[in-house]
Amino acid sequence: MDQLYVTLVLSKEESDLESAGLDGGVSLDAAAGRGHTHLAITGSETAETVFLTSKPQLVRLPLHRSNILKDTGTSITISNDTRLLLSVDRLAASVAGVVTTSLAGQASAFLDDLAGDSNTLAIGTVGVRFSGWDDLSAAIGVRDVKVVNSNGSQLQVHFQSETVHGRTLKVENEEVKAEVETIYNEAWQLRKEWVFTKAPTLTKSMMRVPVGMGGTGYDLSVSVVAKPPSQTARALEDLMTATVMSELAGQQSDYDTFLDVEGIKSAKWAGIVVSALSASAAWLIPYKGDERTVVLPHGQLKAFSTESWLAEAIRIGMADDCDGSAAWITSAVYQIETLFKNGATRQEFPTLHACWRALAFYKIGVAVLSAHAGKASDATGATGAIAGHAQVLALPIIHLVDALGGSEEVVAARRDLLQRDLILRIPSQEIEQLRNGMLDEQMRALPGLAGEGTGAANSQLWEPNAQLRDEKVATERRVEGSLKALSPSQAVPLRDLNVAAGGTNKFYDEFVEWVGDWSMLDSDVLKVFGEAAAHFVLGHGSSAGATPQQVATGDYTAVPLWKANKRRADLITRAAARVQRNTLPMSKPLKLTETQEANLAVSLGLLADLDKRLRASESEAAVASNAPRDEVRALVPFAAILNNRSAVANLVDLIDGSGQVDVSVVRDLAVGKEPARFLPVQFGEHPASLDRGVFAVVTLFV
Repeated sequence: MDQLYVTLVLSKEESDLESAGLDGGVSLDAAAGRGHTHLAITGSETAETVFLTSKPQLVRLPLHRSNILKDTGTSITISNDTRLLLSVDRLAASVAGVVTTSLAGQASAFLDDLAGDSNTLAIGTVGVRFSGWDDLSAAIGVRDVKVVNSNGSQLQVHFQSETVHGRTLKVENEEVKAEVETIYNEAWQLRKEWVFTKAPTLTKSMMRVPVGMGGTGYDLSVSVVAKPPSQTARALEDLMTATVMSELAGQQSDYDTFLDVEGIKSAKWAGIVVSALSASAAWLIPYKGDERTVVLPHGQLKAFSTESWLAEAIRIGMADDCDGSAAWITSAVYQIETLFKNGATRQEFPTLHACWRALAFYKIGVAVLSAHAGKASDATGATGAIAGHAQVLALPIIHLVDALGGSEEVVAARRDLLQRDLILRIPSQEIEQLRNGMLDEQMRALPGLAGEGTGAANSQLWEPNAQLRDEKVATERRVEGSLKALSPSQAVPLRDLNVAAGGTNKFYDEFVEWVGDWSMLDSDVLKVFGEAAAHFVLGHGSSAGATPQQVATGDYTAVPLWKANKRRADLITRAAARVQRNTLPMSKPLKLTETQEANLAVSLGLLADLDKRLRASESEAAVASNAPRDEVRALVPFAAILNNRSAVANLVDLIDGSGQVDVSVVRDLAVGKEPARFLPVQFGEHPASLDRGVFAVVTLFV
């Protein structure tokens, strides 16, 4: 069937941020410059990226067939719920100084408002807003909206309302709006009963988005879990291969075992997988708080903070804060699950297949918690003050079932629901053991795991062995001294967080809420009992809050923040599916500029020289002494490699001692204009290609 396209002439008006910053000086958090615009039509699988200015520019966007109600060949009828979706980014700096991009605002507009049945609209305007702000951060001019076929011939367009379960979408949306408001009130009322005394208002039942449920502009926070992926499956395979190998200290024999192990034994590797996901997020997403830069009188730039949970996919090279990196981790996990449900094979994606098996006995979600700092790299232990934080908890399925409790029928239904996909990932001989409870003891022995996105961190929440706890505390103190030598640099060290006195956590205080994905409502039995739920409060008795040790060992109770019967569950899951269709999907691979190509070449050359120096020092150290040494690993952020070659040079100058640098290629993340053998010979031959994704980790022995 012929591919159809929406063509539009677009322009953009926004403040001249870069001139204001260069003329008047600016603080790091407020530094910003005008950036790209990402666009798609409802239902699209990828977004188009363009650099819009005040000069009108013709843009062509694929029209997904799911929006078309009738097609005669010369005219089409489109659902009047079809929208133009867009977001605008800005050039910015992370808290570590990495040059990156940051979200400036989002928007959506009904296509029939821009074109109409007559297709004669002269010009319209779409206002771009940053979540939580009502004023505009940019304005997109729109004119000459058309639908054309692959030959460029224009089609006559008509718009028509969709029907949902025998009624118009407008009627459905009105019911959704009322239900969403009721859920919000129920969630707030429950948190008045389940109070977290350190921060009674630490809760997140909803988030503000461009479209939202029923067109309200609000979505339930469940949608932040398993949101659209940010990269292709090939890119994720390469990235997880690199980070898993890093977690395994490059031991090929351990990696081979990881690929082969099955069933309950594979769950022992879940900690490695979650740690690798943490490293991947920290390498890909520089940390920057949710904030918007505005131009004040006299040309001054100032950053204003406001919380913004994004449902859209993270753009490659874009900074975000804790909820963004946490959402990236869960989206990667559910991208893996979807991949193999849809028939992908181990031969195609060996590392992802092993990750899929390793996480089989776990349920992945985003936790809302109190922390001792704003981000992992600032964690030094309990200080009295706490900050709201979001990160990923991988909870053993049986821990979650035990924590929720309920009647025998409800417990059985919830367990069946959560283990529905598990039976696809374990050997046939274990399926019967799972059903008759013979695996329960081993499942309960699995630890709850943490996937931190604001820094590369070990997934272990608590070390049960007292001797090992003491050793880890001592090791961390030595390592901290070594890491001071790397400051200031943009390297991201891989850290243990569960290394405070007595094995407590340096970063996490108490976990308050845990958010699963929409599949957790998909149980007919739970709907009948009115017990379908996907968002839970963690705690004890009627008090919210569970410590890292309690989450690690399953020593907590859980209660749904809100519940759903069949009518509610079916209504809001339909609404959630429409929200996702109206959520901007991932962009195509980042196209490097000439400056970025030059930065990449210089950065790789510097890392190659460092690798030679460290390996030479390692040979000398091996001859001179057999004394025990600590291993320190640090990631070189992808954005720094592309945009901050002076920062890479600074890092190389700061590093001294023995070790090595490992560099690998991640396909489909970024592309250059010409095929090139761009990796130094020291890092191995790589076929000439357009790929420019480079994962780099420095290992030091101190």
